[in-house]
Parts: sequence; structure tokens; C-alpha cells
Amino acid sequence: MEDSWPLKIARWILGGWFLFSAALFFAARIFPEIQVPADGSPQAEAFMGALRESGFISPLMYFFFVTGGLATLFHRSAPLGLVLLGPFVTVIFFYHLVLTGSWPWGTFWFALLLGLVWAYRARLSALWTLPETSKPS
Repeated sequence: MEDSWPLKIARWILGGWFLFSAALFFAARIFPEIQVPADGSPQAEAFMGALRESGFISPLMYFFFVTGGLATLFHRSAPLGLVLLGPFVTVIFFYHLVLTGSWPWGTFWFALLLGLVWAYRARLSALWTLPETSKPS
């Protein structure tokens, strides 16, 4: 598979966004004067508040944002990044579709992820393809 410029740009957008998001939310926890964008609806605020108050989801989420974002930036490790970010992008898609009404925003990230998964499908196929076993002679 060739690492074309459109593929590089798509990887950099996805990986860069998740790195930026993790840095922003981490900075907002350390420096209260930093404001994170509002979630858009009372239901969305309640959902995000519950995640933050759990005490473990946010750090775990930021760990995967950083790890998956960094992995996605590089052609060699992009499939790993897609696997790590895939569940979060799916939740983000449904979060914006159902709770915030910002369906174009969620759909953009979901479509970008699906496009990258399609581009890396040959390398990702090892996740669901069993290796051939040799028969004893």
C-alpha cells in the first residue's frame, strides 16, 4: 500500500485532532481558566458530567486519544491507531447524532475513520483472518 498524500492528510487530521483534544481537556483540568467547548444540550452535559465524575473514564479516554492519535500519524502504525480510536469515534458519532444535534460534526469524524479503515483494510484483515495451519505429512 502506497502512503499517498490524501491518505497522509486524512491520518494527520484524525490523529492531530485527537492529540489536540486530549491536550485541551488535560490542560483544562490543570488550569481552570481554560474553557472547553460546551456540549450543546442538557442531556449531553449530563452524559459528559457523568463520565468526568466517574474518575476513571476521562483519564482512560485521554490515554487512548494520545496513543491512538500518535499511532495514526504514522503510516506504519496507523492500523493500530484506527483500532484504538475506532470505539471512541463511534461513540462520538452517536453522541453528536443523538445528544447534541451536531450530526455533521460527528458524521465527519466517523466518515474519516471509515475512509481510513477502508484504505488500511488489507493490513487490518489480520485481525479477523486466522493463519493457515499446515497439515502434518
